[in-house]
Amino acid sequence: MSTQRLLPTRLNLLRLKRMKKTSEKIRKILDEKREILLLHLKQSIQEYDTIRIEAEKKILEAYDCLFLAKMKIGAEELESIAFSTPTTTKVERASRIVFNILIPILRLDEESVPKIYFSPAHTNPIIVETFNKLLQALQVILKLSEAETTVLRVLEEFKKTQRLINALDNLIIPSYEEQIKYIEMVLEETMREEFSRLKILKRIMYRRRGIA
Repeated sequence: MSTQRLLPTRLNLLRLKRMKKTSEKIRKILDEKREILLLHLKQSIQEYDTIRIEAEKKILEAYDCLFLAKMKIGAEELESIAFSTPTTTKVERASRIVFNILIPILRLDEESVPKIYFSPAHTNPIIVETFNKLLQALQVILKLSEAETTVLRVLEEFKKTQRLINALDNLIIPSYEEQIKYIEMVLEETMREEFSRLKILKRIMYRRRGIA
C-alpha cells in the first residue's frame, strides 16, 4: 500500500499511534452499530412482510366487494356515486428518528375522509360495505408504504456503516500501521547508528587519554 510518508520523528510516531487507537475505537463502535442495524433490519423486514400480507388481503377484499357492487347496482350508478363523492382525503406525514435514521410516519386524516352522505336505508348495503373496504385498504396501503420506506432507509444506513468499516479495515488502519512500522524502523536504525558512533567516539576518547 503506497502512502504518503511522514517525517520519521518520535512526535509523528506518537501522533500516528493515537490516531490508530482512535480509529480502532471508532471501528468497534461502528461494529456495534452494524449489529444493531442488522437486528433492526431483520425486524423491519418481518414487519413489512406481515403488513404486505395484510395489505394484499384487504385490497382483494375491497376489489371483490367493488366488483360485487358493480354487478348489483350497475356500473353507471356506481360511477355516479364515485364522481359525486368529494375528493378531500388527505394523508398526514410525520417522522421519527431511529439510530440517526429518519423514519416516515403516514396517517390518514380521518376528518378529511368523505362521509357517506347517502342514506344507507335507501341504498344497497353493498355500497356502504364497499366504501368501508376501500377505506380499510387505503389505511393498510399507507402502513405498507411506511414499512417499505423504513426497510429501505435502514438498509441504506447499514450499507453506509459497512462501507465505513471496510474503509477502516482495508485503508485507514493499515495505512497507520504501515507508517508506524516505517517510522519505528527508521528510528531503530537511527538509534543503532547513533550507538555505533558513540562507541567509536568513546574508543577515540579512551585512546587520546591513553596517549596523553
